[in-house]
Amino acid sequence: AATGTLRGRVANPTGTPASSAVVTVTGGTPPVTLQPPVAGDGTYAIAAMPTGVFSVTFSAPSRVAVVVPNVSIVEGQTQTVDARFLAQASVQATVRKADGTV
Repeated sequence: AATGTLRGRVANPTGTPASSAVVTVTGGTPPVTLQPPVAGDGTYAIAAMPTGVFSVTFSAPSRVAVVVPNVSIVEGQTQTVDARFLAQASVQATVRKADGTV
């Protein structure tokens, strides 16, 4: 089966790692739900992820969830999705293509 890689970093409003965050990846055909562990430095990764279009949700206690829809996983490529929880119910997410561009 064709696979790619999804990785990224989750940060608190101050920019410190959000190691208590939960990353949930849903979508694809057939549908899957994946929850990669978040390391102490706030990074996560899913190697050998099925190709397709997914939604990535970042959640943590006392934080507004960040949802990044339409994340495409392409065979042999790495997709980076970083998120930063912001104070006062606002959110920010950045999706970078395999070549690092936004």
